[in-house]
Amino acid sequence: MRISKPVLREYPYRIGRGPAVAMAILIPSGTLVIGFFALHAREGANLRGIGLSPDQFRLMLGVVGLLSLFSWFLMGQIVVDSFVGSRRVAITRDSLILPRPSRSGMSKDEVELPFERIQAVGIAPFIGKTRIIRIVHDDGVIAIPGNMLRRDDFDEVGERLRGVSARDGGDHRR
Repeated sequence: MRISKPVLREYPYRIGRGPAVAMAILIPSGTLVIGFFALHAREGANLRGIGLSPDQFRLMLGVVGLLSLFSWFLMGQIVVDSFVGSRRVAITRDSLILPRPSRSGMSKDEVELPFERIQAVGIAPFIGKTRIIRIVHDDGVIAIPGNMLRRDDFDEVGERLRGVSARDGGDHRR
């Protein structure tokens, strides 16, 4: 459910369109390559000391290929979301609004985190060059991954939230 409250600044929360399209091309291509090898493998394989006969190797590749078909549905959702998604991170006068944390990371529901409940904010490295904004609050920790915001938006959100703390009384209206 979208929270309707006046916002000072709103940032789109989604994977960039370029990486989403690249993944939409690479994942099906990888599935096709795995499927080709599953059908045409003539020799076995040695996987970290485990010898596989040609039939076992083809079966393993077939299973991996079938499992990767399921990733097509998730990829489709990510591509559609990158073009028409309406998720956001928003800063209001006295709170932060962000997508509700979920296992899939694709929740359209929002949560509001009042600034007075925020104890600490930091930017930390994540995977590769990706960074996260780590927000420690009274009920736990919320992370905003850098790949879900444009780079300048990520830096701006991080800067705005750094002054926010229940202990320092930072100016939240910058």
